[in-house]
Amino acid sequence: MNEYIKKFKTAPMMWILVIVLLAYFPTALASAPETDKRAISVELAIDKGKIGIQASISMLTPHTSSQFAQKTEIVSADKPTLSEALRQISINVGKRVALSHVDLIIISQELAKENLVTTFDNLLRAYDLSNDTIIIVTNKTAKEMLEASQKLQSATGIPLYQILLQNKVYSFFSDSSLETFLKGFYSYDGASVLRYVKLTNDPNLGISPSGSSETPPINSSPQGSSSKSIDNMFISCTFSAGLFKNGILVDELNQEHIRGLNLLAKNISQGSLSIKDPNYSLIIPKKDVKLNAKFQNLQPVLEVTLRLDSRLEEDNNKHTQDYSTLASNTNFVNQKVNQKISNKIKELFFDAFKICKKHNADLLAFTQMFKTLPEYNNFVNSLQSDDYLLNHLVFKISTNVVQID
Repeated sequence: MNEYIKKFKTAPMMWILVIVLLAYFPTALASAPETDKRAISVELAIDKGKIGIQASISMLTPHTSSQFAQKTEIVSADKPTLSEALRQISINVGKRVALSHVDLIIISQELAKENLVTTFDNLLRAYDLSNDTIIIVTNKTAKEMLEASQKLQSATGIPLYQILLQNKVYSFFSDSSLETFLKGFYSYDGASVLRYVKLTNDPNLGISPSGSSETPPINSSPQGSSSKSIDNMFISCTFSAGLFKNGILVDELNQEHIRGLNLLAKNISQGSLSIKDPNYSLIIPKKDVKLNAKFQNLQPVLEVTLRLDSRLEEDNNKHTQDYSTLASNTNFVNQKVNQKISNKIKELFFDAFKICKKHNADLLAFTQMFKTLPEYNNFVNSLQSDDYLLNHLVFKISTNVVQID
């Protein structure tokens, strides 16, 4: 013991550590917690209000609990601009609104039909908002979705943004973040997409945000009336997206459209597919896409080579043979199945591409591949002023389906 004391006395770094602790530790203990000065927001909802913009935040409120859970309260304000609405919330709660912890921004469909870039520009300039914050569009008011998200987390412990993060890893060609949205807006075609997350009355299309019937009620907004009840609504996280042109919502891509774009997106490495006659459901654990852009007689041609490592997920055909024999026969890929899969891929993709071409929305950046070719300038000069490359693009898609165990 004496030996340790001697070492302590002769170690200057230990004395420095003691001095630092004596200088700062009492001050840290005596200082007020950060939540006394800041309204820590984890989700932000933005709607069109009666005056201008209605902002609603899900604010963390500190409480003592033996369980790992966080308590939140929804606070709203309606002002001519978003910055004024957030400032009014700060006045109402007596704390400065802090958005640095916001994981999810919810935009109402009504507001999305106006230019969102001014709103997002204000957020980036005035608040420490992360560029990878997820943004979604909802069919109801953003505040209603915020209430549903809060009830979902209260009932299950799962935040909505975590569900969206998990889904985008394998099911969505765009990450629906603030940074990606702004990159699309400032790109050559001004096109971008945001995830659509809807509230629906159909229990088959979503998950209930209420959990059990004993889930505590939502805290009402101190600004006055709260939104209508969402107890009978379900959060639908099906893979649909809002298509934006120059920051304005112009169309919707449904689940099949997203699936079609995913098949040719190089950043999506897996997926699923269903075909008829034979009725197979396939899982695609690995997908490889090779794209080759070229001009043929001043015509832009994109050669697409798809390799799909596929596994039979479900056989929906009617069989007369013994099931044990059927289960042992796992060879399902033949020339007919390969052709059916190829036709299905083309059907899904071209249905989605039709919408993209309608709005000159080059969501998979095909045009960029042609810009590096020497014939590109001559091709552009031959177009009319209101014409663009997507209108003339020819696809040559070849598919190779490889069966895996």
